[in-house]
Amino acid sequence: MLECLPMKEKTDIQDTSPLQQTIEKAKRELERMIDLNPQVMLLVDKAGMILRANRALLEFLSVPNFKEILSRHIDEVFRCADAAFFKRFLRNVKGYDTRETEVETTRLGKRLLRFTLVGSGLEAHIFAVIVSDVSTEKEQADQLEKKHK
Repeated sequence: MLECLPMKEKTDIQDTSPLQQTIEKAKRELERMIDLNPQVMLLVDKAGMILRANRALLEFLSVPNFKEILSRHIDEVFRCADAAFFKRFLRNVKGYDTRETEVETTRLGKRLLRFTLVGSGLEAHIFAVIVSDVSTEKEQADQLEKKHK
């Protein structure tokens, strides 16, 4: 039987080394920067489960708290007309990819969203997902095209 040594609990940041304190401070600052970014951002695993998200996603979806989205599948949060969109996207992305699809939102109705997936490294098991609403941009391009025909 394999036995483990009891882990020493750290109850106070002063109990940690100066290097660990610096790392923890940098981590908090990075999390705060991502949370305050107006761009919708989230982290998903290879299966599409949402691991983290920023406040911009809560605002975009009109969701009151993170409990509503964390540990849910991305296709439950972004309801696409193409049910297999995220499954194909996550399976086929090689480091970095951008795709667009129509999504039904509670607050804004149908919107054209651009999803950019960025792999976390050589073994991309976690993806950063950046979401942009490009509906207005697409409508303007369509109007311009009609105008020039």
